[in-house]
Amino acid sequence: MAARRRRRIVGRGLCLYRCADFANVPRNKRRAALALNIPLWSPFTSTGHHAVWAGSAAMVWLWNADQVGVSSSGDDEANPLGRPLGELLPETVFHPKKADGVHLQACHHGFELQLWDAGVLRDSYWSPQQPTKSIEDWFAARANAPAAPARLAALAADIGVEPWATPVTPGEWLRLRERPLVACGLALFAVVACWQETRIWKTSHASAAAAAEVERLEEELAPVLDARSEVRKLRARRAALAALLFGPSQPELMILTDGALPADVALREWRYQGGRLNLALTGPALDPVACVDGLSAVFDGVVLGGRQRPGRVDIVLKVRPPAGAESAS
Repeated sequence: MAARRRRRIVGRGLCLYRCADFANVPRNKRRAALALNIPLWSPFTSTGHHAVWAGSAAMVWLWNADQVGVSSSGDDEANPLGRPLGELLPETVFHPKKADGVHLQACHHGFELQLWDAGVLRDSYWSPQQPTKSIEDWFAARANAPAAPARLAALAADIGVEPWATPVTPGEWLRLRERPLVACGLALFAVVACWQETRIWKTSHASAAAAAEVERLEEELAPVLDARSEVRKLRARRAALAALLFGPSQPELMILTDGALPADVALREWRYQGGRLNLALTGPALDPVACVDGLSAVFDGVVLGGRQRPGRVDIVLKVRPPAGAESAS
């Protein structure tokens, strides 16, 4: 368990009290407005203060920092023995808050008249002795509060463990911790940037290593790839030679063509190249369908040519390679 923060209590008799409403000031500007008003309210050369906020109202205690022995900022300082003096807080904030109306609070030294309204200490007056009835009436009149019909009973000067706290909205919490949050954000960004940079460096290093390995394998496999290319060239050359050696001769093709055509069809043109045969047929009673059917029995891909004329049929076909040519390839 973390140790509690050290605190020192400033007696109520050493403090001046001021309650101010900053409802007309934007919420995020109220603390700055209070800081600007502290020198105007304080009669001291060096001022220490403590403020508790209740909505737009600021309950402020001021004291002579030179007399109390701390700076106007209220931060911890070291005493001559080297120990921290602790946070400085007014005595009133350790007493319980009161219901609406005028109350008499006994202090460690003296008494404090208090006017409470909606949870806010609107006015306060301290006296070294218990106030008389006339002083109580004067305070009530000053605070525009109804005078008590009888003497006020002084509440016990019991000091609480925790002082009054100012409710902090999420926006105020962020503003109060703006610098640490920004520092944490920058640190987180730096960590993420370093992590990302490390990833990029590792990826670049792995890519360079992979590229070097690919280059090494290409150098090793270059003879094999060259040999494979040479084999493919030889196979293509052998297939071409086999087609020339084992392919049918044109006289044979003419005999096959003549046997496949009807008897009254004459061969007008003949063009043969690379296994492709173009024919131009004529005849007195030329039947293109009968010509195509007859040629399809001995040839492949028999189709009519693109341009036909009366008494003439153009046919394109493919010559079937012999069995010896297929095995050679």
